[in-house]
Amino acid sequence: MWVGWGVVGAAMWVVNGVMASAAIQRAGIGVAQAIYSGFSVLVSFLWGAYYFGEPVAHLAGAWASLAVMCVGMATIGLAAALGGQQQQAKDADDSAEKYKARAPAAAPALGAGVCLALYVGFANGSKMVPWKLASLSLEASGGLKGTEYLVSFGVGSAMCTVCVACGYALALRGLGRPLPPLQLETAAGPGLLTGLMWSGGNFCSIRCTEILGLAAGWPLVQAQLLVR
Repeated sequence: MWVGWGVVGAAMWVVNGVMASAAIQRAGIGVAQAIYSGFSVLVSFLWGAYYFGEPVAHLAGAWASLAVMCVGMATIGLAAALGGQQQQAKDADDSAEKYKARAPAAAPALGAGVCLALYVGFANGSKMVPWKLASLSLEASGGLKGTEYLVSFGVGSAMCTVCVACGYALALRGLGRPLPPLQLETAAGPGLLTGLMWSGGNFCSIRCTEILGLAAGWPLVQAQLLVR
């Protein structure tokens, strides 16, 4: 079944992937992933419990768990940030003047990375909202199954990826910079494997959210917070 909301969800996901890469480049994978994974859980819970009115058996317990998660998220991010700074100091030149010259640039980059990670968390936590809206709009005819939504989402992802890639190429051309090499021999195998793994995980995450709802299902699939 073709639904326009699937393309909306796909566009959110494609743009979010670009933003996540930018966040990791600036803040590091430990800081960025801790922030956007944890924030995704909070945003998804708010969508499900308060906007769509999904039942939550123990609301106080849910909020207590979210508070603990936020503390843990902040601790993980801080530990990763401090570890990165220590490694940078260790690898830097022994000259104090050179290290001081590098230090001021670190704070703006980290701040930009944190802001990008917060955006990624909001968008990722809202990723299943288009499916929910599409399902509600078709409720009279039995709703929209997650597997049906995947068709529109998959086609929309391919379309949006081509648009982003073309836009990036045009931007580089406008700046007078060469296109980066594709590195097909090196990247084709890992890229295909990554795509297959992600597609399987995406299917399971949609089915999980379909069964458990946005308030409980989508937060449960954010286990990448524990692996980096």
